Amino acid sequence: MQHLTLPLAMTVHDAVYIAVTAITFIVVLGVLVMVHELGHFLTARLFGVRVEEFGIGFPPRAYPGRDVVRRRRAEGKTVYSLNWLPLGGFVRLAGENGVTGQTSAPGSEGETRGGSFSLSGDAVSADDPGAFASKPAWQRAIILVAGAFNNMALAMLLVVFIFTVIGTPRVGIAVAGVAVGSPAAQAGIQYGDVIRRVDGIVPRDQSDVRTIVADHPNQPTTLELLRNGHTVTVQLIARGQQDVPCDQGPIGIITNPINQHYVPAGLDRGVSAALSVPGTVAGGLASLLGSLVSGQQVAGPAPGSTTGQTANCNTAIPLPSRYATAGGQYTTADHVVSVPGALTEDPCLANSGSGVGVTGPIGIVRQVGCEANAIPTQGWVPLLTLVVELSATLAVMNLLPIPALDGGRLLFVLISVLARRRIRPEVEGLAHAIGMAALLTLMLFISWYDLANLINNRPAF
Repeated sequence: MQHLTLPLAMTVHDAVYIAVTAITFIVVLGVLVMVHELGHFLTARLFGVRVEEFGIGFPPRAYPGRDVVRRRRAEGKTVYSLNWLPLGGFVRLAGENGVTGQTSAPGSEGETRGGSFSLSGDAVSADDPGAFASKPAWQRAIILVAGAFNNMALAMLLVVFIFTVIGTPRVGIAVAGVAVGSPAAQAGIQYGDVIRRVDGIVPRDQSDVRTIVADHPNQPTTLELLRNGHTVTVQLIARGQQDVPCDQGPIGIITNPINQHYVPAGLDRGVSAALSVPGTVAGGLASLLGSLVSGQQVAGPAPGSTTGQTANCNTAIPLPSRYATAGGQYTTADHVVSVPGALTEDPCLANSGSGVGVTGPIGIVRQVGCEANAIPTQGWVPLLTLVVELSATLAVMNLLPIPALDGGRLLFVLISVLARRRIRPEVEGLAHAIGMAALLTLMLFISWYDLANLINNRPAF
């Protein structure tokens, strides 16, 4: 029985891990896609553009069947579809790739393409009032930008939520040791004291205590302590760097984190951090693209790093930032969108090096799964942070001037305004088709390396 119990337990654990990963990824992807496409959908409806299809996933279409699609299009109604490639979603607008001089009616074109790979609406008559291309340039621009706007708004709202509802991680700082003859010993600090304030400042973690006292060497420093339920205030003089023994700090104490908890940081700090998200994400992606173009190394394993029990979590996400940590806890208030630097102590990022990473759908699934399965020990902040980063990065990347992306379509709108004439539908359609093929090829190329990294328990860079 002992030989059967352990494999069974491991199998159940793995099955739970995989199930949590799959469910969380579907939910996260579904939310991001719905939020994005709702932006296009609602603004298109607002300006009277006929929405031919609202699709979750990429074609070929799984549901509904061709007969239903043909009937709804003939009635001028929107087709709501589920598609076989669960990598995103789309809104197909009438006349999205331009208009022609020929007359057409809703449902007269494209109805035989029920399972096609096309994500764009057919070219329709120039006198069709529901055609996207017949609308003023400013309306088309708003429709195209609305998806990215929604994703960025979601990211910023989540940041505000993290600050005001979940809050900033805080830990109590307990004295675990006092060096003989040190300033702390002379001031009467004892084992078990809890440091509440240093010079009137509430330290967030152990490093804060060291930083505050080190900033005022050879000057009086006041510590407020909690000892056996009573408040005790002591004063000491922190040693300068040249006077600190090699095995001690400025005041000669050893501290341990206790009573880890979250404290709401306030709406003002949440809004301030949220407003920094667009610029930080855009800057991070610009840095990433610059590194790729110049051929510089973007990221890699840290020197001397090893793989072990956290190998399945060694994932680098295609985003410009991660939370910094203090004592293993996420420092939400100051690092919601931090510049790439020291990686977190999150097990999902262990041994993954530093800097900005690039990965595809497989790598993102690994990261989502690791954050989701860490909720019992790490809480919700890591997963919500990942959603913030995915949503904000999706917003910025979709506005890049690449055909098939919203930014590419926005570029054609700009060209048509500057040229003072409509772009030929077949030209624009061909450009977006080539762009989509290039993006799918790049995705497959990256996914190949993602899969190799997964098999070999390497970070998904």
